[in-house]
Amino acid sequence: ETLSLWQQISLQLHGPRFAVALAMGTSALVQALSGFGFAMVSVGLLSQLSWIVNSSIFRDIQPVAAVFSLFVATTLVLPEVREIDWKQIRPLTLASVLATPLGAYMLSNVDEGFALKILGALICGFVVYLTTGLRPPKWFATSPGALLWGGLAGVSGGAFDIQGPPLVFYAQ
Repeated sequence: ETLSLWQQISLQLHGPRFAVALAMGTSALVQALSGFGFAMVSVGLLSQLSWIVNSSIFRDIQPVAAVFSLFVATTLVLPEVREIDWKQIRPLTLASVLATPLGAYMLSNVDEGFALKILGALICGFVVYLTTGLRPPKWFATSPGALLWGGLAGVSGGAFDIQGPPLVFYAQ
């Protein structure tokens, strides 16, 4: 028996491909709206799928999310590339690139439970800061501040592929 086009689409919507596509699409939407968050959302959503968690591909979710995140970020930045103030972001970028291997090293050599607690505390602290309406000290907007927040973005990016919160904090 030959299936109609709609029956074939319906079969695909109930399979694992649709769940992964929905997770990636939702993550891309979050990235487009906030400027960061692809990895947090995609890894969080994909980790809820039992067939991924109970398979050998579970350990590959983070690197795959990082590659997709790079693609999404590139497609979002390219149309605005002429608007970027390269002089302003140079210290952020330099510090981030130099600190990223430190984050990767820490992830490999620090207890996973401890690393997740640190990550959770940083994210919770960031959310509390944003919801209270406090303003950062003025020196955060200087070159030393850019090096600090760029370095933190690099460490958190290397460890968890979550560079956004320190960069958003710097931009405040």
